[in-house]
Amino acid sequence: MGGLKTGGIGHVTDLAQAIFDGAENERRVYPSLAAGATIISANADWIYGAYATVVPINTIASDYQVLALSIESCNRDAVYQLELYKGIGDDIVTAVRFAVEGGFFGNQVYVIGSERVDANSQIRGRLASSNGAAEIATITMSIVYYVH
Repeated sequence: MGGLKTGGIGHVTDLAQAIFDGAENERRVYPSLAAGATIISANADWIYGAYATVVPINTIASDYQVLALSIESCNRDAVYQLELYKGIGDDIVTAVRFAVEGGFFGNQVYVIGSERVDANSQIRGRLASSNGAAEIATITMSIVYYVH
């Protein structure tokens, strides 16, 4: 008989707490009451542009998890892939793919999951575009997160 393999009752309790946190903890945005982070694609198709800071180091003082991304502006039509990284080692925490066709008409919010990000860790992002060789793209974005 197949079943859920766990590390014991402590693992089940941790899992239940994580589910509760994800459903019940207060949502926050970064940046709050300020313009979003600017990320620029490379000048080649499907190549990531330079790293850009989304959350500076020593900004969020508790462990947290990214729940959603808000793309606030985009100046080019294309298909995009955006990755977010945590810490000084730039470990990937999440990725999203989105498209802009016929112009950008307002916030695009993508509900995602992510790894836990340690307190005071930076988050950086990189953007790739399907049309980077013809037009370098610039987006602004923010994150929705909850603290643990």
